[in-house]
Amino acid sequence: MFDRAIELRPFAERQWKMKADACYRIAEYYIKKDDTQNAKKYIEEGLEIISDARIKNEKNMNPIVFEAKTLEAIEKLAYLKDYPDEEGLSRIGNYVFLTVNEIDINHDGIPDQWKNLTPDNAEVMIENGFIAAKKTSESASGVMQTRNFNLEKGKKYRLELVLDNDVKEVSYQLMNYHNKYQKFEKTGEGTFSAVIDMKSEDINSNGFSVRLRIDKDLVIKSLTVTQVS
Repeated sequence: MFDRAIELRPFAERQWKMKADACYRIAEYYIKKDDTQNAKKYIEEGLEIISDARIKNEKNMNPIVFEAKTLEAIEKLAYLKDYPDEEGLSRIGNYVFLTVNEIDINHDGIPDQWKNLTPDNAEVMIENGFIAAKKTSESASGVMQTRNFNLEKGKKYRLELVLDNDVKEVSYQLMNYHNKYQKFEKTGEGTFSAVIDMKSEDINSNGFSVRLRIDKDLVIKSLTVTQVS
């Protein structure tokens, strides 16, 4: 049914979201039934929308891009692909954002969960399965920013950044929360973390996003935002 709807209206973004949501719900059902084989089938079918939409965009002069809710469904499917069990299903509910580096359906070379806000100062691209952020200006830093997501008042969240290259420090900003850049805590070789405590006065209706300063080359394996309490 969803494939037919996409064939009829391939550039209607909501059709892709409906398919991603449906595949997630069906996979969730089979996981709860302890039917991993069928769960994996629908997880794979849901993730195929990345390549399918990319192919459709080859014929589109104004390529579609996935909106935040569609990307959120894809992120959940990508997580369940690695953890297709009850434990994975319970953990995915705590994830607010997680990188799926291969999403680039509009063929611009930039992962669709991110925006390069300063193309004159930095390059952001998918490279060897990772996200390569390269500083290209000698006089100014670059900036990249995630899609929007929602956070709840009274909850704590952890931001975890994993790099394939080791650097001394990385600056980040939780937009609509911080008014300036913060330093991640370095927790290991190429790993960084930060905890955000959301108080009621911090919540806004515009959502949140993570901004990274590109003042050095970064090779990003993953960035996750999870609720921890």
